[in-house]
Amino acid sequence: MLRTAGGNRMALRGVPERRTLKNGEIRNCTMGSIAQTVESILGTSQVTAWEALAAPLKSAAAAAIAQDAHPDCVAFPKTPEELAAVVTCAQQNRWRLLPCGHGSKLTWGARVTSADLV
Repeated sequence: MLRTAGGNRMALRGVPERRTLKNGEIRNCTMGSIAQTVESILGTSQVTAWEALAAPLKSAAAAAIAQDAHPDCVAFPKTPEELAAVVTCAQQNRWRLLPCGHGSKLTWGARVTSADLV
């Protein structure tokens, strides 16, 4: 379960999605599984589904990601330890991570082709 921007809970379905990297490797991923895994690390109040993200942050993140390549969810770790746990999990699962901070510098570089998690 995820919390929407309005505080409501939203269920995600575990519909299998097979993602292949450019080098031919298969990524560990099902739609919603990323959000569920991150939620198990941070808790429900610190994970938001992409579709439910507040407009200002969603616009800033969308400007940094190639069109139609939206992430599964956005994580809001509160401590350096939580951030380290999320980054470690993303690395172990080969998820593409878009570090964001407060989102003010997301347009400074080239757009990423896709991201699994912000």
